[in-house]
Amino acid sequence: MEKIETFFEKSSQKKILLLGRAGTGKTTIKKIIFEGLNPKELLYNPLEPTRGISPSIYSWLDLNLGVFDTSGQELNYLLNDEQELSVAFDNTSIIIYLMDYPRWVSTSNEILDEIAKISDIASTKSANSEMYLFFHKTDLINKETRNKNMDEIEIEIHKKVNLPIYFTSILPDLIYLTYNAFYEMLSTFSEENFALKILLDNSIEAKSDLMCYITNRNNSIIAQTMSEDFDTNLINYCHKLIGQLNLTFEDMVINDNIDHLILSSKKELTIVMVSLLFLENKLKNLLLISSSIPSNKLIVLIGDIKKQLKDFYL
Repeated sequence: MEKIETFFEKSSQKKILLLGRAGTGKTTIKKIIFEGLNPKELLYNPLEPTRGISPSIYSWLDLNLGVFDTSGQELNYLLNDEQELSVAFDNTSIIIYLMDYPRWVSTSNEILDEIAKISDIASTKSANSEMYLFFHKTDLINKETRNKNMDEIEIEIHKKVNLPIYFTSILPDLIYLTYNAFYEMLSTFSEENFALKILLDNSIEAKSDLMCYITNRNNSIIAQTMSEDFDTNLINYCHKLIGQLNLTFEDMVINDNIDHLILSSKKELTIVMVSLLFLENKLKNLLLISSSIPSNKLIVLIGDIKKQLKDFYL
């Protein structure tokens, strides 16, 4: 904490502040997005509550990120103590306020007042920051009425504050919403992140039943896209399967000069995994996943994407 201010002297270094009440999922999201932890494991093994303000530093493409996690139990104290406010809000680029569905149902008015208060603080303490709302645990909303309920919630929030809202979850069939929220937010600061997402989107634009993503050296997903018909229930299964292969594949690439790996899973998925370590930056692997596209076509497509990445970086 004594040296953290020097971290933000360069424009490539950004600070993210996570705020919200206890149990909303701040630390869990941080661990999944920036440390590559398996969402399913965190569902069944909850993390210890954060105490005070906990800063962590991560590499994200062309950015170095200081992520400040805060205690939900101590949120009221933080918002009313001048010293705590300075530590939390000074030099902040992105402020994320997390609320969850169960708490919204019982205390929506209190939450709206809290959001308005934080927005006012941000306007004076960190005028150049952007504030976003994460409405978390959307998996708990009735699936049949989820879209309608989310629209109603968004309208109600916007009556009080005009801030961007992302509906998020760490459940397997909705985790991609959480990844996409961070891509969109960080793309406002990272030209590299924005370019990678556009490259992947364009590459699979005319494809069906396909997911594509890129990981970094920490095995975190830093760019992801998928066709509209890809079965999102398979995402967590794919991440877990590939997570088990990461170290083995890296060793094979380095020691045996392996270029790519093809997997066929019990769920009839074909996964093509190619190393990007040759680019000598922060990227690690590029992956294509499909249950209907044959492996030879996936190899051609992943070769084309790899060439575009090589041209982009070299």
